[in-house]
Amino acid sequence: MKEVSWMLGLAGLLVMAGTSGAPAVAEEISPEYLTGKWCYAYLETGGERQVEQVTYEFSAGGRLSYRGKSKDGIAKEGSWSLQGDSLEVRPSLMFLPREVLTVAPDHFVLGNEQTKLHFNRGACP
Repeated sequence: MKEVSWMLGLAGLLVMAGTSGAPAVAEEISPEYLTGKWCYAYLETGGERQVEQVTYEFSAGGRLSYRGKSKDGIAKEGSWSLQGDSLEVRPSLMFLPREVLTVAPDHFVLGNEQTKLHFNRGACP
């Protein structure tokens, strides 16, 4: 398995209140922060929301499993890594923007000016 690399610059990535709609609480994104279950709740593009409801479970060492809305209930496997100011999630989010935009204790957002992926801590309902 490819070793997960962590860039030191990421350790200093803080989102402060008052910057581009960031939350009032500053939080750091790190492997420890990500470990556990997260709900990819929705995709926001062009001011519209598309419900996604995909549960990701980030494990230490860069492995993950994810389960979507399908009725088959089969979890799929993948990997993740922090690369600079981006979160790489393979294979499921390979072609979507991955820049970390905001980080709060129980919520983070990946994306760019046009597209935002919203994640909430815990499994999707």
